Order: sequence, then C-alpha cells, then structure tokens
Amino acid sequence: MPTVHENMIAKLDELAQQHEDLARQLTEPDVLADHERVRDVSVKKAALEGLVERYRQYQKLRHDIEEHEQIIASAGASGEDDEF
Repeated sequence: MPTVHENMIAKLDELAQQHEDLARQLTEPDVLADHERVRDVSVKKAALEGLVERYRQYQKLRHDIEEHEQIIASAGASGEDDEF
C-alpha cells in the first residue's frame, strides 16, 4: 500500500506533467488561433506555476541530498572520514 508521501509525490508528478502539457499547448497553432483557449490554458498553467516551481526545487534538493549522502558513504567506506 502506498504511503502518504508516495501518494503526494505521485500527485505532484501528475501536476507537473499537466503544467508541461499546458505549456506545450500554448505553442500549438490551433490554440494560439483561439484567444479564449489561450486565456483558459494560460490561467490553468498559471494556477500550477508556483506549486510546480516549488516541487522542482524540492526534487533538486532531494537529488543533491542523495548525491551528498553517497559521497559521505563512499568517503566513510574508504577511510577518508578524517577529512570531514
């Protein structure tokens, strides 16, 4: 059974994908030809912008933490603890 954290990450991934899809739609000629669609897509994209931006920052920080943990673990395994 997925944890709350896994469910939240899955939902955030889904929202990030929606944001990318909306951004792509704003480059399509058929959307650009319809001012109402441009407005609707732009409003939906803007509504997700802040959340997706923070999620991307979170993803980068998680990646950085994992890299640092690997560096620390490899340094500890090779006996280089004295340098820290």
